[in-house]
Amino acid sequence: MNYWSIPRQWEGATVAVMASGPSLTADQAAAVKHLPRVVTNATYRMAPDADVIYCSDSAFWLHPEYADVFDCPGLRVSCEQIPGVHPNVPPGVLVLRHGGSHGFIDDPTQIRTGANSGYAAIQIAALAGAKRIVLLGLDMQGGHWHGAHPNGLNNPRASSFKRWIRYFNGLAPHLTQRGIEVFNCSPASALTCFPKASLDCVL
Repeated sequence: MNYWSIPRQWEGATVAVMASGPSLTADQAAAVKHLPRVVTNATYRMAPDADVIYCSDSAFWLHPEYADVFDCPGLRVSCEQIPGVHPNVPPGVLVLRHGGSHGFIDDPTQIRTGANSGYAAIQIAALAGAKRIVLLGLDMQGGHWHGAHPNGLNNPRASSFKRWIRYFNGLAPHLTQRGIEVFNCSPASALTCFPKASLDCVL
Protein backbone atom coordinates (compact mmCIF):
# COMPACT_ATOMS: atom_id res chain seq x y z
CA MET A 1 0.00 0.00 0.00
CA ASN A 2 1.14 3.55 -0.67
CA TYR A 3 1.53 6.13 2.08
CA TRP A 4 1.37 9.89 1.81
CA SER A 5 4.35 12.15 2.46
CA ILE A 6 3.41 15.61 3.74
CA PRO A 7 4.91 18.25 1.40
CA ARG A 8 6.61 21.39 2.79
CA GLN A 9 3.97 23.49 1.08
CA TRP A 10 3.40 26.04 3.86
CA GLU A 11 6.98 27.01 4.66
CA GLY A 12 6.95 29.94 7.11
CA ALA A 13 3.17 30.39 6.87
CA THR A 14 0.43 30.88 9.44
CA VAL A 15 -1.88 27.86 9.30
CA ALA A 16 -5.31 27.44 10.91
CA VAL A 17 -6.19 24.12 12.52
CA MET A 18 -9.94 23.85 12.99
CA ALA A 19 -11.30 21.13 15.26
CA SER A 20 -14.93 20.43 16.07
CA GLY A 21 -15.33 21.76 19.61
CA PRO A 22 -18.56 23.60 20.43
CA SER A 23 -16.87 27.03 20.49
CA LEU A 24 -16.18 26.98 16.74
CA THR A 25 -18.34 29.48 14.84
CA ALA A 26 -19.03 30.39 11.24
CA ASP A 27 -17.55 33.84 11.90
CA GLN A 28 -14.26 32.27 13.00
CA ALA A 29 -14.23 30.01 9.96
CA ALA A 30 -14.75 33.02 7.70
CA ALA A 31 -11.98 34.98 9.46
CA VAL A 32 -9.33 32.35 8.62
CA LYS A 33 -10.57 31.59 5.11
CA HIS A 34 -7.50 33.32 3.65
CA LEU A 35 -5.10 30.99 5.53
CA PRO A 36 -4.05 27.44 4.74
CA ARG A 37 -6.42 25.28 6.80
CA VAL A 38 -6.41 21.77 8.23
CA VAL A 39 -9.86 20.77 9.53
CA THR A 40 -10.82 17.67 11.46
CA ASN A 41 -13.72 15.30 11.01
CA ALA A 42 -17.09 16.92 10.23
CA THR A 43 -15.63 20.44 10.47
CA TYR A 44 -15.24 20.26 6.70
CA ARG A 45 -18.88 21.38 6.69
CA MET A 46 -17.79 24.64 8.32
CA ALA A 47 -14.93 25.01 5.82
CA PRO A 48 -15.68 22.86 2.77
CA ASP A 49 -12.80 24.41 0.81
CA ALA A 50 -10.16 23.62 3.47
CA ASP A 51 -6.78 22.50 2.16
CA VAL A 52 -6.72 19.30 4.25
CA ILE A 53 -9.56 17.36 5.87
CA TYR A 54 -8.16 14.98 8.47
CA CYS A 55 -9.80 12.16 10.41
CA SER A 56 -8.01 9.32 12.16
CA ASP A 57 -11.09 7.11 12.41
CA SER A 58 -11.37 5.03 9.23
CA ALA A 59 -15.08 4.48 9.93
CA PHE A 60 -15.68 8.19 9.34
CA TRP A 61 -14.65 7.89 5.69
CA LEU A 62 -17.06 5.00 5.18
CA HIS A 63 -20.09 6.44 6.98
CA PRO A 64 -22.97 7.47 4.68
CA GLU A 65 -23.65 10.56 6.83
CA TYR A 66 -20.35 12.04 5.65
CA ALA A 67 -20.35 10.87 2.03
CA ASP A 68 -20.37 14.51 0.88
CA VAL A 69 -16.79 14.90 2.16
CA PHE A 70 -15.74 13.45 -1.19
CA ASP A 71 -17.26 16.48 -2.92
CA CYS A 72 -14.74 18.78 -1.21
CA PRO A 73 -11.74 19.95 -3.25
CA GLY A 74 -9.10 19.58 -0.51
CA LEU A 75 -6.97 16.60 0.41
CA ARG A 76 -8.60 13.92 2.54
CA VAL A 77 -6.14 12.37 4.98
CA SER A 78 -6.20 9.59 7.57
CA CYS A 79 -3.68 7.55 9.53
CA GLU A 80 -3.00 3.93 10.38
CA GLN A 81 -4.98 3.05 13.48
CA ILE A 82 -2.70 0.09 14.12
CA PRO A 83 0.99 0.62 13.29
CA GLY A 84 1.89 -1.28 10.14
CA VAL A 85 -1.71 -2.00 9.15
CA HIS A 86 -3.13 0.05 6.28
CA PRO A 87 -6.67 1.15 7.24
CA ASN A 88 -9.78 0.30 5.28
CA VAL A 89 -10.47 3.67 3.69
CA PRO A 90 -11.99 4.49 0.30
CA PRO A 91 -9.91 5.55 -2.69
CA GLY A 92 -9.20 9.26 -2.48
CA VAL A 93 -8.14 9.17 1.19
CA LEU A 94 -4.40 9.60 1.73
CA VAL A 95 -2.87 7.63 4.59
CA LEU A 96 -0.02 8.49 6.96
CA ARG A 97 1.93 5.96 8.97
CA HIS A 98 1.28 5.64 12.71
CA GLY A 99 4.48 6.85 14.37
CA GLY A 100 3.33 6.40 17.98
CA SER A 101 1.10 8.34 20.35
CA HIS A 102 3.42 10.76 22.17
CA GLY A 103 5.51 13.72 21.09
CA PHE A 104 6.54 14.69 17.57
CA ILE A 105 8.34 12.94 14.73
CA ASP A 106 10.28 14.71 11.95
CA ASP A 107 9.20 12.30 9.24
CA PRO A 108 6.67 13.56 6.68
CA THR A 109 5.26 10.06 6.16
CA GLN A 110 4.40 9.57 9.84
CA ILE A 111 2.60 11.33 12.65
CA ARG A 112 2.28 10.85 16.36
CA THR A 113 -1.44 10.53 16.88
CA GLY A 114 -2.13 11.84 20.38
CA ALA A 115 -5.22 9.58 20.17
CA ASN A 116 -7.23 12.39 18.56
CA SER A 117 -7.53 14.11 15.21
CA GLY A 118 -6.76 17.63 16.47
CA TYR A 119 -3.34 16.51 17.69
CA ALA A 120 -2.61 14.92 14.31
CA ALA A 121 -3.83 17.99 12.44
CA ILE A 122 -1.34 20.19 14.31
CA GLN A 123 1.45 17.86 13.29
CA ILE A 124 0.37 17.97 9.64
CA ALA A 125 0.52 21.78 9.74
CA ALA A 126 3.94 21.70 11.41
CA LEU A 127 5.40 19.11 9.03
CA ALA A 128 4.08 21.17 6.10
CA GLY A 129 6.31 24.05 7.26
CA ALA A 130 3.98 26.23 9.34
CA LYS A 131 5.72 28.86 11.45
CA ARG A 132 2.54 29.87 13.30
CA ILE A 133 -0.49 27.67 14.01
CA VAL A 134 -3.86 29.11 15.02
CA LEU A 135 -6.15 26.70 16.87
CA LEU A 136 -9.93 26.96 16.65
CA GLY A 137 -12.51 24.60 18.11
CA LEU A 138 -9.91 22.70 20.12
CA ASP A 139 -11.97 22.93 23.30
CA MET A 140 -11.14 19.62 25.01
CA GLN A 141 -14.51 19.77 26.75
CA GLY A 142 -18.16 19.58 25.78
CA GLY A 143 -19.29 17.97 22.57
CA HIS A 144 -19.09 19.09 18.95
CA TRP A 145 -20.31 22.26 17.26
CA HIS A 146 -22.32 19.98 14.94
CA GLY A 147 -23.82 17.79 17.67
CA ALA A 148 -23.04 14.13 18.25
CA HIS A 149 -21.66 11.91 15.52
CA PRO A 150 -24.20 9.35 14.24
CA ASN A 151 -24.28 5.72 15.32
CA GLY A 152 -21.16 3.81 14.39
CA LEU A 153 -18.77 6.66 15.24
CA ASN A 154 -17.18 7.60 18.54
CA ASN A 155 -18.03 10.70 20.55
CA PRO A 156 -15.67 12.04 23.24
CA ARG A 157 -16.18 11.55 26.95
CA ALA A 158 -14.73 13.48 29.89
CA SER A 159 -12.11 10.78 30.38
CA SER A 160 -11.10 11.12 26.72
CA PHE A 161 -10.49 14.84 27.09
CA LYS A 162 -8.30 14.35 30.16
CA ARG A 163 -6.16 11.81 28.32
CA TRP A 164 -5.89 13.98 25.21
CA ILE A 165 -4.85 17.03 27.21
CA ARG A 166 -1.92 15.05 28.63
CA TYR A 167 -0.82 14.23 25.08
CA PHE A 168 -1.03 17.90 24.09
CA ASN A 169 0.99 18.91 27.15
CA GLY A 170 3.75 16.64 25.87
CA LEU A 171 3.51 17.97 22.30
CA ALA A 172 3.85 21.68 23.10
CA PRO A 173 7.59 21.65 24.00
CA HIS A 174 8.46 19.83 20.77
CA LEU A 175 6.81 22.59 18.73
CA THR A 176 8.54 25.31 20.74
CA GLN A 177 11.91 23.62 20.17
CA ARG A 178 11.26 23.76 16.42
CA GLY A 179 10.41 27.46 16.52
CA ILE A 180 6.72 26.93 15.81
CA GLU A 181 4.34 29.31 17.58
CA VAL A 182 0.92 27.93 18.47
CA PHE A 183 -1.94 30.17 19.58
CA ASN A 184 -5.09 28.72 21.10
CA CYS A 185 -7.90 30.96 19.87
CA SER A 186 -10.65 28.69 21.19
CA PRO A 187 -12.27 30.87 23.88
CA ALA A 188 -13.78 27.96 25.82
CA SER A 189 -10.75 25.68 25.58
CA ALA A 190 -9.58 23.60 28.54
CA LEU A 191 -6.22 23.25 26.82
CA THR A 192 -3.63 25.42 28.58
CA CYS A 193 -0.29 24.26 27.11
CA PHE A 194 -0.51 26.77 24.24
CA PRO A 195 -0.89 30.52 24.86
CA LYS A 196 -4.44 31.74 24.49
CA ALA A 197 -5.14 34.71 22.25
CA SER A 198 -8.07 36.38 20.56
CA LEU A 199 -8.34 35.57 16.91
CA ASP A 200 -8.35 39.28 15.98
CA CYS A 201 -5.00 39.80 17.69
CA VAL A 202 -3.35 36.80 16.06
CA LEU A 203 -4.54 37.71 12.57
